[in-house]
Amino acid sequence: MMHLHARNLSAIALLGCVAAFAQVKETPTTRDKGLDLQQNAAALTREDLTSRVSSIPMEGSIHPDRYTVGPSDVFQLGIWGPFSATYPVTVTPEGTVIIPTVGEVPVTGLKLSEAKNKVLQKVRTKYVSGDVTFTLLKPRSIVVTLRGTVLRQGQYVVTAVDRVEKLLFLGANVESSRPNLNLQPSMQGSQDAMKEEYVKSPKVTQVEEIYDRASLRNILLMRKNGDSVRVDIQRFYATGEDQCNPFLIDGDIVLVPQRSLSRNSVGVYGAVNAPGQYEWVEGDSCIALVRIAQGTLKGADPEHAFIQRVNDKGEAEGVFPVDLLSIQKGLQPDVPLQRGDRIVVPLIPDDRAVYAVTISGRVNRPGIYPIIRNATKLSQMLAEAGGFKNDALLSGAIILRRDEQGQELLGPQVSLLRNVRSQQLTVADSAYFYLDLRTGHHPVVVDFVKLIQQRDTTQDVILRNEDIIYVPANNQTILVHGQVQTPGYIPYVPGMSYKFYLERAGGYSEFAVKGETKVIKKATLEWLEPGSTSLEPGDQIYVPKDIILDSRQKSQVFRDYIAIVASVATTVLIAIQVLRK
Repeated sequence: MMHLHARNLSAIALLGCVAAFAQVKETPTTRDKGLDLQQNAAALTREDLTSRVSSIPMEGSIHPDRYTVGPSDVFQLGIWGPFSATYPVTVTPEGTVIIPTVGEVPVTGLKLSEAKNKVLQKVRTKYVSGDVTFTLLKPRSIVVTLRGTVLRQGQYVVTAVDRVEKLLFLGANVESSRPNLNLQPSMQGSQDAMKEEYVKSPKVTQVEEIYDRASLRNILLMRKNGDSVRVDIQRFYATGEDQCNPFLIDGDIVLVPQRSLSRNSVGVYGAVNAPGQYEWVEGDSCIALVRIAQGTLKGADPEHAFIQRVNDKGEAEGVFPVDLLSIQKGLQPDVPLQRGDRIVVPLIPDDRAVYAVTISGRVNRPGIYPIIRNATKLSQMLAEAGGFKNDALLSGAIILRRDEQGQELLGPQVSLLRNVRSQQLTVADSAYFYLDLRTGHHPVVVDFVKLIQQRDTTQDVILRNEDIIYVPANNQTILVHGQVQTPGYIPYVPGMSYKFYLERAGGYSEFAVKGETKVIKKATLEWLEPGSTSLEPGDQIYVPKDIILDSRQKSQVFRDYIAIVASVATTVLIAIQVLRK
């Protein structure tokens, strides 16, 4: 009985200790702090706790050695044992946390790990048994300032888990970049005036102009304690180094300077994912810049990279080899870069690219076929395509080859009109014909009849990448189009001249230029005089249109003519006067 009585007394004593912690009697110390633990515990309902721990977007869990504690951070103090209890604790505006029955602990400016250790040591002086935890529940909101080459300068409300990059985004966003209108008027001016100013969104061109000039690698972060940090957003994207894009803390000022690539840049070119010109930063190195350029391509040759160095006058100072692979492995030291340096990463020579040609028309197996560069011949591809069908027109077969003079850089009209064969044709006539038939490729002169029927190996050309082989059907027709009464296909009649087909098409129309009629050969697309060739199935007869000037155009031509005559006459008179002297 005595043993049972002693055990009951121990339980009562333990319950009394817990009750003393859960419902603290008023003492001068707690009364001075304005605390009533019983009221706080009763007020902490499930809904209240949820509101205190509202979700904040974060890039991951908070690292205790990187997060800086400050006013309004919300913590949870936990006492764990046979009878556990948890209590919310908020950092006061003075930068302290007030622990019931323990006292006040200064934590502002400390790293999270330091603040936790300091609070736990203080609490354990009061409660020596059981586990004690001190956990950050909700990071605080802070006010920081953005200045410089940005769309919206001013103060912004962010959280203590946001980096400098987030502030730049807010300053760049037309809607989000409006500074908080709920700040004190003494800090921001009249709310009405601010609303009137910030509802005027800038033009898109203005936004682009501003941020084309903004630096991303020389941003200055100024702390309240006087420290300055250089922020390098592009390097952070490449390496993930925290010091290149640090977390913001209370009172930070971020200054975004202008950039000048013409005076302060380095370049990286060749086999990298993002070649181009970048801002130069003191301390840049080869590996750092290649990482900023998103690394090398799969076919790169990093062992044979080199640096081109120029002086401030743009004159070459030399070329220096760089073994990027050895530097990455730590076998060689990294090479520091100077302003104006250019890194070039070459590609490893590789001719294993896929080359192919397209075969269409009247062949047995049309399609796209791979070829060997500078080796595959026309006859080989025709055999792989299964040969010709019975109605194939060999005399009209053609190979079209991509323009090697930079077709992709020119408009189709420019490239096609550049190759017009008849100077008498108007621009409109030539564009009409060539835009239909040439679309960026030129014909390769090959006589399929000689190649297939006569086994003439001189016609067996070597194919190139993107060649198009087209074999038309032998429809036994002649196409008559242009300025005729009824343009269209006319049945082919052996031995008949072009006049026969023009008559079948109804003759010339009102605006036809009869003397400029041309015969267009099916196989070579040559423009020939009607009397210089005989017609074959698939050929075309084209009649151009006469240029008709209206009265306004005739007046302009007449004025130009008079101006030219007057200019010539004036020149002659001046020459006569000079000779007389």
